[in-house]
Amino acid sequence: MKLPFVQPKVHLPKSLTQWFSDLATIDHYRSLMDDPIFQTAVATLKEAASPSSGGVFTDPMQTAMRLHWLAGYHDAFRDLQKLTKIPVKQTQIPQEWMHIHQ
Repeated sequence: MKLPFVQPKVHLPKSLTQWFSDLATIDHYRSLMDDPIFQTAVATLKEAASPSSGGVFTDPMQTAMRLHWLAGYHDAFRDLQKLTKIPVKQTQIPQEWMHIHQ
């Protein structure tokens, strides 16, 4: 039995300022990111993108491509994780930089 196609809801992206001003969304998103199933999916994708030990030396071009894919996964998941932490605003200049502003 074929399941009916359901058109997914498309949400427009928010600016980072809007994103970080919505604390309820950040809390909900953090709970999704911390979910063990999501963490297993992340680990699975990273492992699948990693070059195997047997394939590392056989084809350098293929190894390079797999390493590029792996770096992309790491960057993407790191960026997604950053959305769970509200950035700290530096309101004061650290003491070691004061000589520049005097």
